Amino acid sequence: MGTIPIFTLPIFFNNPTLPTRTIYGFMDDFGRASASNLGFTSREAKPWVSSLAAGITSGIDASGAAYFARDSGGAAQVVVDSKAPNGTLLATMKVKTAPGQAGVAFRWSNAQNYFTFSTLASGAGSYRINKVVANVTTVMATTTDVIPANGDVLKVVLAGDLITCYVNGVQILQLTDTHNRTATSHGLYNTEATTVARWDDVSFTAA
Repeated sequence: MGTIPIFTLPIFFNNPTLPTRTIYGFMDDFGRASASNLGFTSREAKPWVSSLAAGITSGIDASGAAYFARDSGGAAQVVVDSKAPNGTLLATMKVKTAPGQAGVAFRWSNAQNYFTFSTLASGAGSYRINKVVANVTTVMATTTDVIPANGDVLKVVLAGDLITCYVNGVQILQLTDTHNRTATSHGLYNTEATTVARWDDVSFTAA
C-alpha cells in the first residue's frame, strides 16, 4: 500500500464576535536591522507613533540605538500605546544631547498634552519634569544634583497622581499632578533639530 501524501492548507480564522485580548505594556531593544523609522516594538510588535505626521527624522542606527528629531527643531515625541496609565517607564539615554532636552515622554495623549522627564544640558546640566497642557510647557520640577551622562537609565513610576523619577536607580524628582492621568501612551522626547541623542532598551511595565 502506497504512502498517502499529506497536504497542509493555509486557513485563516477570523471571528469578529470573539473578544480581543488587550496587551498591556511594551518593550523595545531596537535590535532589528537599522532602518529609517522606528517601526514596531521588538516584543509586542506595537507601532511607534510620531507626534507629527511629517517633518520628523527617525530610525535605528547600526549599533541598535533609536534616534529621532524634528527637522525644524522644537519638541517632538515618539510613543507607544501601552494600554495602561500606571506603571514603570524605563529608557537608556545612550547618548545625551546638548544644549537641548532629550529623555522620555509619558501620559501622552497628543502633541499638545503630555509630561516629560528629560535632560537640560545647559551649564552644569540638570534633569527636569515638564508638563505640557494645550501646547503650553511648564517646568514642574528640576534638579542639578545629577549631571546627565551618556548611558543614564531613566525611570518614571506612575501611580495615580504620583509621578516619581529616577536616574540609575536613584530617585531624584517627584510630584503630584492630575493632568492626563488616564493617558496610556509613553515613549521618547527630544527638542533638538539634530539626531545626536540616542535611546536604547525602552519599556513600559503596567502596574
